[in-house]
Amino acid sequence: MDSSVSNNLNRKALLESREFWEEYIKTELYNIVDEYMKDNHLTQTQLAQNLGVSKGYVSQVLNGESDHRISKMVELALHCGKVPYIYFKDIEEVFQDDIDGDGVFINFEGLNKSKSNCNKTERQDVKKKILVM
Repeated sequence: MDSSVSNNLNRKALLESREFWEEYIKTELYNIVDEYMKDNHLTQTQLAQNLGVSKGYVSQVLNGESDHRISKMVELALHCGKVPYIYFKDIEEVFQDDIDGDGVFINFEGLNKSKSNCNKTERQDVKKKILVM
């Protein structure tokens, strides 16, 4: 088997794995909390007190050892001044993006640019259609 075909099959299996996406989310959450703590000169204990959680919970977040409830993840993100923006993408599109070298993660900058290029009238028409439903 051609090594590029084998590599693509291995990458596809990785991208299909629950563990890959869980680790990605945990890493993003870690980055948000770590940046917030540094920007606000907080220790783990101080952050835990601010959130009303145990220091152990904060430690788990920072060590990637916690499987977060959605409500706790939202609370933590909002406390850090972030919004947990979730976007679901078709897995076949993710595979193709990976093969094309476009990256498998959401390009929020690209989404924001396309959003700002939308015609406001078109967006209002969509809102009206949703309200009618």
